[in-house]
This record gives sequence, C-alpha cells and structure tokens, in this order.
Amino acid sequence: MEEKKKEYQIGMRLKSVQLIAFEITDIGRNLKEQPSFDEYEFSFEVAPVTNIEEETVVMLLKISIFGLKTKEAYGFFTTEFTFEARGIKTIATPQEAGLINVDVNFLRMVAGICVSTARGMLVMALANTKISNALVPIVNPNTFFAEDSAQKFPATHFGIKEK
Repeated sequence: MEEKKKEYQIGMRLKSVQLIAFEITDIGRNLKEQPSFDEYEFSFEVAPVTNIEEETVVMLLKISIFGLKTKEAYGFFTTEFTFEARGIKTIATPQEAGLINVDVNFLRMVAGICVSTARGMLVMALANTKISNALVPIVNPNTFFAEDSAQKFPATHFGIKEK
C-alpha cells in the first residue's frame, strides 16, 4: 500500500535577517597566500525555533569555513532568519518539556532558504579578505535534520555554541 504524503499549505514570508556574528580567525587573516576556491571545507549548523502562537519560525544558521588540508578554522558566520508562517499550527504541535514537534520537510525547506540567502551574504562579508574566494557549496537541506517525519525542538533555545 502506497503511503500518502501529508500536504499542507503555509503562507510564508521572510520578516528579517540578522547577522549575529562574523569573524575571520587569526589563521584566516594571516594566510600567506589566498587558497584556491577548492581548498575550503564548510560545516553547517542549523537550529530552528517555532512559536506556534505568533506563527513564526526563527532559524539560526552557523557556517564555519576551514582549510581543506589543514582543517584549521578560517572563519565563522552566524545569521538569524525570522519567518512569518501563517498556518504553522497544521504542522507544529506542542510537546512535553517545552518542545515543539515540527514537520521535518517544512524545516528542511526553511533551512534551504536560509543557506541560499546566507551564501550571498557571506560573499559580501568576505570581500577584500584573504578568504574572499571561499564559495559556499550547494548543500542538500535533508542533511540538516533526521529522516523522521517530525522532529522535536526547543521552543525557546537555539543550542548552537559559538566556535
């Protein structure tokens, strides 16, 4: 028997984007030569917070830039995206201990929007630096969240540690 996928319709708009932190490390600043564009490695951390009553989703995104060979940190870029999400109640339900159960496919879609937007922001932030040619790769947002159909997330805490 074929499993029917859950369909939902949510009105979304990006309310705000805020740069939380941007740092080029001493190692990134003091590189003798600019690395080639393919000599970087990136890590991504995302942390969603959903407010069902206010119909908002906030996604914190941290992108870390490393040397591919050395694994040394060159820089960090953290942004906060706030979305209005009309109809979020259809895919988000309160759980015990202040957690909210949110449809993971929705969160993946939001994470994809955040990474794409941050990619452009990072290009601007890195201009005129030793790592200005670090191009954020296209990433599959499915890798940010487990394969479950829904995930439980804190309603008020991001959980991303600085550095």
